Order: sequence, then structure tokens, then C-alpha cells
Amino acid sequence: MASGADSGPILLELAYSEKLNYLIKQSLTQTSALKSQTATLQTIQTKIGVLTIKIVTLHTAVSTNEAAIHRCQDDIEEILQYQRRNNLVLNGVPEAKDEDLFKIFEKFTAAAVYPPTASDLDTIHRVAPTRVTNKPRPILSSLSTVEKKKKPSCARNQDSLLLT
Repeated sequence: MASGADSGPILLELAYSEKLNYLIKQSLTQTSALKSQTATLQTIQTKIGVLTIKIVTLHTAVSTNEAAIHRCQDDIEEILQYQRRNNLVLNGVPEAKDEDLFKIFEKFTAAAVYPPTASDLDTIHRVAPTRVTNKPRPILSSLSTVEKKKKPSCARNQDSLLLT
């Protein structure tokens, strides 16, 4: 009986030893998994850092491009305005069927000190309608030089000018 009584603590010690070995193996497995996850997390953090740098670089490039586009739009508007410098727009002139726009232009510029001649006028036409209104469409005339535009401008200020 003594051997049976002695085997109880040995069995208990063996059970504790197996349990301890199981817990050590489990701990090692979890430590290995934790190291793997830590490495994965570090890799992800590195990739996030690289992507953050790329985002900042792209943001800078977009800002630079937006500024360049804005400058180009300003340049285009300046060029278009320069092209329009010879244009003379007549507003408020009543429309008539089969109207002679050149005669209307002559009446407008007749009060000028140096009225433009037919050779000074490149084109003349009414602006295409943009929406339905009762207002007459403006007359757009393009003079050959900007100096010719400046001369009839004094006629715009006269009260007694009849255009029809």
C-alpha cells in the first residue's frame, strides 16, 4: 500500500508537469504568433509611412498644378481680351427685318470727329440670341485697328445721336 500511496503524489506531479509543458508550448505558440503579428504590424506601419509621403507629394503636385492652371486661365483671358480690343459693341439698337448693320454703324459713328470708313470695318453682325428676351441683340463690330475704335467713342457721349 505504501507504493500506491506514493504513486498519488507522483501522478499529481506528473499531471502538473504535463499541464506545465502544455502551457509552455501554448505560450511559445502565442509568443511566435505575437512576434509574427508584430512584424506584420511593423510592415503595415512602414507601408502607411510610404503612402503618407506619396500623398503629401501628390498634394503638393496638385497644388502646383492648380496654380499653373489658374495662371494659364488668366493668360488665356488676357489673350482673349487683347483679341477683343478692336471690338465695338452697340447695345440697345432696335432690330428690323433686312436691316443694314453697316448703315446703323455709320449713323453711330457719324458724330465722331474722324468716323471710320468701310475699309476700317472688318466685320459687323448681331450677337446670337442666348435666351428669349424682348431686348434687341447687341451689334458687334470689329474694327481693323484699335485706334479706329477710340475715335468713334466720343460719339457715344452725345445725347442727340439717332440710330434708326
